[in-house]
Amino acid sequence: MDTPSPSVQPAPTPAPAAAGAELTSTFVASIGGNAGLGAVGGGLLVASGGGALWLKRRYSARKGAASAT
Repeated sequence: MDTPSPSVQPAPTPAPAAAGAELTSTFVASIGGNAGLGAVGGGLLVASGGGALWLKRRYSARKGAASAT
């Protein structure tokens, strides 16, 4: 059996890339590089949906309070 000599160094291996960086680059490439525009549009969509839900709950709460009196 060959024993490795102490002077032999293992070959350096590259550091693994972060998974988030790989996913981000894939996502940006899939939407054509307009990630900022997509993020702003998605944020506006989420905010408008949240606002609509808040208004719906507020309206139903007032309607329920008016019928109780």
